[in-house]
Amino acid sequence: MNKYEAFYNMVKNWTVSDYRTQKIKAEVIIDMLISEYIEDIVSQNLGKIIKLIAKEFPIARIGQPPIEKIGDAPSNRQYASVDFLMSAKEFDQPIIYLVELKTSDDSADDLQLFNMLWTCSQGGDSLYNRFYDIIMNYGINDNGNDLSTKKYLYTLSKFAINNNLEKFEDGIKSFGVERPGMANCPVKKEQTKTADGILNDLKTLFYNAKLKIIYVGLNNEINFLNMAKSAFNRGAIKEKIAKDNAVKNFFDVYGASGEIKEGFCKFINRKNIEQIRLTDFKPNKAKEKEWENVKKILNELEEPWGKEWFDAKKLKGELD
Repeated sequence: MNKYEAFYNMVKNWTVSDYRTQKIKAEVIIDMLISEYIEDIVSQNLGKIIKLIAKEFPIARIGQPPIEKIGDAPSNRQYASVDFLMSAKEFDQPIIYLVELKTSDDSADDLQLFNMLWTCSQGGDSLYNRFYDIIMNYGINDNGNDLSTKKYLYTLSKFAINNNLEKFEDGIKSFGVERPGMANCPVKKEQTKTADGILNDLKTLFYNAKLKIIYVGLNNEINFLNMAKSAFNRGAIKEKIAKDNAVKNFFDVYGASGEIKEGFCKFINRKNIEQIRLTDFKPNKAKEKEWENVKKILNELEEPWGKEWFDAKKLKGELD
């Protein structure tokens, strides 16, 4: 066994072990494995060129209004997030894809399905305005030196580089730079100017865009009705319906108020929620060999919990 094979087997064993360990999020492990290929995976499935905008993109929680700040009321920035935000064009109209990694029905916690459906109902402009607000009205102006804000600025930097926005290269150098405590210091001005410029370029992707949902996982048998029931039965949605007319009306329109009915499945079909099976992906020749190694790990993660998983040799990584 050469050094590469030894390293690969070590990584595979660690990955499988963590995947089956309590309190470790399976989606985080899959994210690590597939991030390099996510554009190709979604593009191949949809038959069009799909571009990644950002990972862990902030979206509305169900019940949050499209406009975060109304009058003098403080903004609510306790957002949910989606694993990947991606974009494409269809008949010259922009489409934004909310792409979520899932490994099973019961991984649908924290109302994520409803958060995405709610976000889709608000539209692309609202999604953009939420991101703009986080960065311009909170991040740079308030806490420009803290780690969470630097991570948002890193996301902007990646977008600019990936979309060949060379005009912002010099300004990006100001991101992450500690600025003095003065309100109008030069570094802060440069950060604000650069972030605003990148965000304005980003805005064209969101303007009047359609929003669609894509689930990527180890299988393509996700039962959305079961996912919806699971979230609904935990009571949080019922409480929101009781307190918030906007949420109640949202469910009434699609025949799901009071309980999750079959009409909800029709709603999901109308929304055109796509499902993609990871192991169906066939990369181009340049990535074929490396993907084969990733696929071996994915196939092993997909194995059922048979008695071989409790075999000492299997647990020690001595079985293929």
